[in-house]
Amino acid sequence: MRSCSQDARVDLIDPWGETVVTVPLGIGALATSSVTRRRWRVGDEDAHHLIDPRTRQPARTPVFSASVTATTATEAEVGAKSVLLHGADGLVWASQQDWILGALVVWHDSSVYATKDLEVAA
Repeated sequence: MRSCSQDARVDLIDPWGETVVTVPLGIGALATSSVTRRRWRVGDEDAHHLIDPRTRQPARTPVFSASVTATTATEAEVGAKSVLLHGADGLVWASQQDWILGALVVWHDSSVYATKDLEVAA
């Protein structure tokens, strides 16, 4: 097993290939979920693989991608998908979860927002 350096940093890349932020990770996990991959057309509509359990349809969200830091990879993955599915309220939801250490979203208009707990260095 390899240990993670306390000063490990991860670049988060937006859907356009640019570095949005560099996240100091330390010990823990980071996961990103996005609607920019695994896409297809259904008639005149765009679809993607992230299904909103409330509608059983591809999620309609202003969020292109969501990244979450947590203690474990499983928590980070669940958190990232949940933040994305919550859409405009995703960061508020994330900040209310004690198991999410920090969260960041990139919106369709390329705006970037993060919870206050996520330490980022642009």
